[in-house]
Amino acid sequence: MKAPPCTKFISVYNYSGLNIGGKNYFNTPVHTHVAHRDNRGRNVAYEHTEFTSGKEIRQAAANAGIGLSHDYDTTFFRFADYRTGAENTMRGTASGRTIRIVHSDNYKTSFSYSALSRTYKMQMYSHAAGGFESTVDELNGKQLSFDNLLVCFAPIAAYPGDSGDVQQVSYISGGEAYFFSRGRGTGGPLGEGLPRSIR
Repeated sequence: MKAPPCTKFISVYNYSGLNIGGKNYFNTPVHTHVAHRDNRGRNVAYEHTEFTSGKEIRQAAANAGIGLSHDYDTTFFRFADYRTGAENTMRGTASGRTIRIVHSDNYKTSFSYSALSRTYKMQMYSHAAGGFESTVDELNGKQLSFDNLLVCFAPIAAYPGDSGDVQQVSYISGGEAYFFSRGRGTGGPLGEGLPRSIR
């Protein structure tokens, strides 16, 4: 089955006006983003020096007349509903204390579970350092951490035509998805949406 073009979803979900700081690849309006440059005293490529913050994102949205409050009445995925205090204890699932994702030889992401904080700490591979380094939140100087992780693998390729190498991820074509929480994980093949084992 061939995936529908990106432009279909722009019109179906009416998000053409939400393109803050993006590229005008598909003739959608682009609103100026608000960010700052900081090389953090390191010799890094220019594209790795741009940062933004909650304050800057709110300012960019205000400049473009985009509201940031959207009501919804369901959770995004079929996990335990955080609004009710329910928890998914992941009982009976496999150990998932260390997750390493290899994007390419020099682009790798790692997450290590901390039982003390019950979070996954994020690290990125540094070619310059020759190893993994903590991924730090620029706003508070702390290592990024997450209660839950959802890792999806799916076919990816550049959009046809002059897309400037914008990548199209085709989840509808299959792949795999893995959910990690509390140091444990489960997953399986992608079909329609998430695999049943992690719903």
